[in-house]
Amino acid sequence: MSKIVVLRSLMADVQTESLIAALEAAGFEVICIESLEELMALLASEDPDEIVLVILLSINCEENSDLESAVNACAQAGARVVGIWPRTVNKEAQLPDCLIEKGSSVTTTNPASIKAAITGDTPIWEAPNGDLRPVPPLRRNKCR
Repeated sequence: MSKIVVLRSLMADVQTESLIAALEAAGFEVICIESLEELMALLASEDPDEIVLVILLSINCEENSDLESAVNACAQAGARVVGIWPRTVNKEAQLPDCLIEKGSSVTTTNPASIKAAITGDTPIWEAPNGDLRPVPPLRRNKCR
């Protein structure tokens, strides 16, 4: 089973708890890490195919300098990145460029959608209101 990772430095504590609750409701066990350095160590010590970084797509995350670094590190290592729109997000919110370019899926807080996005059977790309958005072109190659 995948290791679901939440990077606390990308969001406020109340947002972190809300995200963890949504992930647990979808049936996942969550690993919380505090820093980008911990994420880098995890990517180096574990099989990146088993790691899924989950990011709550709040207004704060795009302003956070660790967001692009975390997404790039995961993509470079071959780990997946899933964005989740919170219920309270502005329905006109824009997806950060780094997730458009290197993300695996983006979904709402619906537990079934979260589960499908994380398992990765089919990429899910949703707008904040839950409508489907076009799947961005894949711009990376995964080497083995």
